[in-house]
Amino acid sequence: MTWFSIALLAGLLFSVSRTFSRFALRKAGDYFVYTIIHDFIAGLIILPLIFIGLHWPTQSITWLYFILTMVSLYLTDVFTFKALQFGDVSTYQIVTQVRNVFILFFGLIIFGEQITIYKLLAVLLIIIGATIALREKSKIHFNKAVYYTIIASFFVAVGLTISKLTLRDFSPFAFASLSLMGGSLLGLMSIKFDSKKIIRELAVNKWLLILTGGIFGFYEFCQFLATKLGEVSRVTPVLQSSLVFTVLMGIFLLGEKQHFWQKILGTIIIIGGILMLNYL
Repeated sequence: MTWFSIALLAGLLFSVSRTFSRFALRKAGDYFVYTIIHDFIAGLIILPLIFIGLHWPTQSITWLYFILTMVSLYLTDVFTFKALQFGDVSTYQIVTQVRNVFILFFGLIIFGEQITIYKLLAVLLIIIGATIALREKSKIHFNKAVYYTIIASFFVAVGLTISKLTLRDFSPFAFASLSLMGGSLLGLMSIKFDSKKIIRELAVNKWLLILTGGIFGFYEFCQFLATKLGEVSRVTPVLQSSLVFTVLMGIFLLGEKQHFWQKILGTIIIIGGILMLNYL
């Protein structure tokens, strides 16, 4: 398989995982406990791969970066699943693209990356696309799901930015597996290792948790493999195919047809912004 087909598969796997998580959480379940089990399963899927190019951090600062990344990405999933409990997965996937805006400015602050007129125009397109998707009767419609999605977008931007520092001194598969399972452990600690809550959530969403957690683990594998085989600047836009897949799955599989044309138009505009960010 080529880097392109693997990256496209990764985008599809991410979409399937998030879509079925929405299906599970809109019916029943505790989003927080769902996150704990989901991330543990995903990390477990990747665990056998940690010996591929295994490299443990040689600098103590890397462990600090790892902990910050782990916490940020775990909080990303917590607020993601909370958002999916309250709102459409198609809207979630559109709004979460504001992470590109956060990443742009974090890149400037932490790495001194240049902000060009093209990047600013790309940011504007992403904001316009999200605004169109949320517009309702001449007003921008904000609800709990949108707020939680924006918070999740902030944390994923923090996590992805710091992960760039972490991966300079940490092999990717070990990093991915341990960060997912470590985040799950933090969640377990926060509920004081209450096995009753875990058992109750498994009773409600056992098969969907195995499905979504397992698929998310394979998504992580495909994402790293595609990045290894291809150029990052070319792989990243293909991974963003998850935007299209998720919006379409939400609309046609979960019946999220409210504001249908707004979602489609917003998605097209956001794709334009993402392509501009990656190619100009």
